[in-house]
Amino acid sequence: GGFLSAGRFENDQKITCFGGPLLVLSGSADQLFPIEDVQRLFNNAPGPDNDIMILDGVGHGISGGGIPEASLSLWMDKLDSFLDNAGACR
Repeated sequence: GGFLSAGRFENDQKITCFGGPLLVLSGSADQLFPIEDVQRLFNNAPGPDNDIMILDGVGHGISGGGIPEASLSLWMDKLDSFLDNAGACR
């Protein structure tokens, strides 16, 4: 099965029922979750406080071509800002 709707998960449809804030962190070179699927999932999310960050040339995870150590602080800053704005840490 696929990550979106070509398999058992149908995440692109299920996300339409999620009303909470959504933060998507991805890399353009992610082989596990292709950027087209990630973008479609993000676009289908109805929440008003959604945010997405895609790092160019980054693969999946922290190792194996994933988040470069130099970019990790960008991801962490994005996450921190999102949680502050979404009220998750208040």
